Amino acid sequence: MITRTRLAVALLTFIVGLAGVWLTDLGSQLTGAVIDRLMPTPTLDAPADVALSDSTADTYAVYSAVLNTMFVRDGARLLVIERQINGGCPACEDPTIAQQMGQSEPFIPTVQKAMQAAQPDTLNDYLAQTKHEQQLKWLFDLKGRYVLVEASELNKLGSREFTGLGDFWRNFYARYPAAHGLISFSNVGFNQAHTQAFVYVVNTCGGLCGSGRYVLLEKRAGAWEIIDQMGLWVS
Repeated sequence: MITRTRLAVALLTFIVGLAGVWLTDLGSQLTGAVIDRLMPTPTLDAPADVALSDSTADTYAVYSAVLNTMFVRDGARLLVIERQINGGCPACEDPTIAQQMGQSEPFIPTVQKAMQAAQPDTLNDYLAQTKHEQQLKWLFDLKGRYVLVEASELNKLGSREFTGLGDFWRNFYARYPAAHGLISFSNVGFNQAHTQAFVYVVNTCGGLCGSGRYVLLEKRAGAWEIIDQMGLWVS
């Protein structure tokens, strides 16, 4: 009798546990279904077949080198990239904000102390380029999958009306479960010879998860390579 009772309890425990796992998985699937219905998944890896100017080709070669080196090699299965570019790092580049943050030295000397190879014309061009907004295009040459995300899609993911959850990162990872967080870029600055490039890169992965850094690259044997990095913030 005791053996039968124990067997019944064990069987009941197994069924309850199995039901719990099933309900959890169902909840995740329903969240993903709501996201897919309201925001259809964009096509991945769909670069445009267009003729590029040398400047545009260099720009996307720089972005691709950063992504392949810093994220694809780090094991990311999907790169989710913010399509809108909105300048660089205000706390480092805007003199007023920098002074409020306790940084009295100008942008270029500060960067050159950390990156001695950075050329003044590269940094001056970077500052000029960050004043221009642009939309990234499907022109990356990556060794993994990627998707460009519109600002409107990101706003929906953070909207309480979207799923009733009001939790951006929960919705983000339900939509992009293989993502390495969200990647954002500044415009790229070049030296006059287009042999050196400088860019600001941000990777956010949660409420208290993220980092921002400057990346310096050089063109060697026709390919862009990262030669230095300057970490700016970590959360």
